[in-house]
Amino acid sequence: MRRALLALAAAMLAVPPAAAQDEVLSKDLRAKSDRDAERQARRDLDALLQEFSGYNVGSRKLFQGDVWFWTDPRSSGTKGLWERDLLQVIYHPTDPRSRNSDTFTVRARGLAAERYYGFTQLPDTATLDAIGNIRGAALDGADRLCRSTLSKEWSGWFRADSEFAAIQGALALMAAKEAVDTLDLSIGCEEWRDPDDCRRAFDFAAQPSSISRVTQEYDDEDQVKLFRIDAATSWIRIELKKPARIPTAANIASVKYDPYIVIT
Repeated sequence: MRRALLALAAAMLAVPPAAAQDEVLSKDLRAKSDRDAERQARRDLDALLQEFSGYNVGSRKLFQGDVWFWTDPRSSGTKGLWERDLLQVIYHPTDPRSRNSDTFTVRARGLAAERYYGFTQLPDTATLDAIGNIRGAALDGADRLCRSTLSKEWSGWFRADSEFAAIQGALALMAAKEAVDTLDLSIGCEEWRDPDDCRRAFDFAAQPSSISRVTQEYDDEDQVKLFRIDAATSWIRIELKKPARIPTAANIASVKYDPYIVIT
């Protein structure tokens, strides 16, 4: 398995990107020999990987670490929610003691892949019911819209376990903001000396465009009871009074805001 991953990484780095992904009849794919099927899969993979970070990344004089490829943004099949993938090729030095650029060598040691999501339209309570409604030829138009409106490499994209979790997380964040604004729910700001500064920072972070990651915790019945949202260099912890498919302001039990760096 390890040899296969390293060979795959080497192949991706050695071959220039294809112009577009091939369209192939399903029955023709199944009829291919093992060798031709592998070639087809490599061409398709090469066509998907569009944006390469390059090896001049980071501040180290001698390269080590990782490089990455982005796929083009595409529709998730849900209106207003887009997705793309990040593939990293991870390198390790073969002799960490070497400090000479002529003898410093590295080797590709592994791959990592993650799905990212982004919004061009804020979700509402009906969005969860509409997951995957865009199909067939309509996907091509949705893909083009996504690429034209959400093409920046990092800004506006966040990680989540699934489309459902991405939408739920955004709804939870908006519900928390509503609960603080209209229901006088206090924000847990233990790390802040000035509550007004905490509130201003929370208001900036509590918008879907600021999200960088959505994670969830579950109760014993495998229902979501808590959201942890990474947003604008902070963690926002949102606890529900009772598990619910759609987070609402009335169901928010507590909101806690912590910056990545402790404010003194």
